This record gives sequence, C-alpha cells and structure tokens, in this order.
Amino acid sequence: MTRWLLVVIVFLGSVPVFADSGTGSSHFHLLNMKCEQDSHEGVETSPQSPPLDVDDPATPGCNQWEINVVASGDVSLREKKYELPLLDINYGIGDNLQLKYEVPNVNSQTEGTTVSGVGNSKAGLKYMFFENEDLKMQMAFYPQVEFLTPSSGAEEKGLETSGTITTLPFLLSQKIGQLSSGDIMMTTNLGYNISAKPETRDYVSFSAGVGMPLSGKVSAMGELSTEQAVSKNSDGLREQLLKANVGMIVSVYKQFSVFGSMGRSLYSTDENSHTYFLTGIRI
Repeated sequence: MTRWLLVVIVFLGSVPVFADSGTGSSHFHLLNMKCEQDSHEGVETSPQSPPLDVDDPATPGCNQWEINVVASGDVSLREKKYELPLLDINYGIGDNLQLKYEVPNVNSQTEGTTVSGVGNSKAGLKYMFFENEDLKMQMAFYPQVEFLTPSSGAEEKGLETSGTITTLPFLLSQKIGQLSSGDIMMTTNLGYNISAKPETRDYVSFSAGVGMPLSGKVSAMGELSTEQAVSKNSDGLREQLLKANVGMIVSVYKQFSVFGSMGRSLYSTDENSHTYFLTGIRI
C-alpha cells in the first residue's frame, strides 16, 4: 500500500506541468509546490466528507494538517454498527495534494452479539488537478485503499474480512449560486470500487450534494448517494444502496469547527431500513 502511494507521487512529480488554459484564474496543474495564502473566509459550504459521504476536491493547503475526530452509526433492525471514534488525518503537500489516513474503533451488535475493536484502515492520495477561481470550480482524483489494520485482530474477531477495496473516484465542485452570507456550492463524486473481499463485488458509487450558508459561521448541506454492484452475488442479487443525508458545519473559529449529519436509506438490497448519524470536530 505504501509502495502504491509512492509510485503515484513519483509519477506526478515526473510529468511536466500543463500550459495555462488561457486565463489567469483557470489552470490545470500536476504539482503546485507554492504555498499560497488561504484567502477563504467564513464557513465551508461545499458538501464534503465529513459530515457527508460526498467529498470535495479541496485540500488542506500547503503544509497544513486537517484532523477530524468522528463518531458515527448505521442502525437497522438486524444490526447496529458504530464507529466510536473514527480518526481521520489529512496533510497537504503543496496546494493541490493531500495525504489521508483514517482508522475507526468499531462496535458491532448483531442478534444479541456484540463485537468491538479496531476496524479497517483507509489510506489515500487526493490530487486536485484543475481549478477555476472565477467559476469557483475544482476537480480532483482521489484514489484510496481500504485494508485490514495491522495487528488489530479485526478478522479474528469477526469485525472485518481479509482483502482490500480500492476506490477510484472523480470529484467535482462548483459554485451554483450566492447568498449575502456566502456561496451556494454543488459537489459530485463518481467512482469505481475494486473489491478483493470475497463477500463484496466490484461496485460503482455516485453522490451529489448541495450546500449553502445559513450565516457567516453556519452552513447546511444535503446529498443523495448510491452504491451499485457491477455483478450479482451468490444469491443472484445485484446489491444496491440508495440513501439521503442532511448535514451542518459550524465554524467556531478559523482552525476549529464542529459538524453533524443525519440520514436514511431510501432503498437497500438487504430489505432493512437504515438510519445513519454522524457528529464530530475538525481541527
């Protein structure tokens, strides 16, 4: 996994930068190692993860850390699964690269049986390759790999299974309107997920969200997201999930914010209604 990330970084660094697209504020770039001052003011309105599933193309910025401490749950009649907490650590390299690592502590309750321990880790590299400052549009590619956390014992406990899931998503965000207190933003993600887990088929994922400011320090956002298996499982079913989430971000001060979301499954192949919740802090 570490070797995979290094290969991507070396590849990006070995290719020359594209020429400017013709305007001073719109450009493709492979690596931007300049540390430009962050001019953003006010609360974030781009739908993003967390608190939603959809993720925005922006990175933390040059030599900047972003740490999210999250508590979340997926509750249905058959199973209750909580991540208490999930630690999500991100670091910006230049102004358009982001390294990511996250790991949760999982508590799973199924038919009266409770199992807890360290769940699967996830590592990734976000690469924002296009930005238009006039349109407030950004595009990014965000490959990620989910894998068993070393020495966690998650497989022995029955929390996770062996194998990896490699996610290859394209991310887009753009301003679609404006209020007196800030921008109205839309974010969309489209990804292909390659599974090496025996119980999970390859699947396509799509999510779209809209966010807007409620004040100079509070934003509201909502999304629809879906996962669609590419092939049928052993029971002859093509696994699918469609869900909706609404969320909020509150900027306490420039380097600290709190967030939360609530969601519900609209359709699930397991024929259970799922309720989702999430809350946390960002530093």
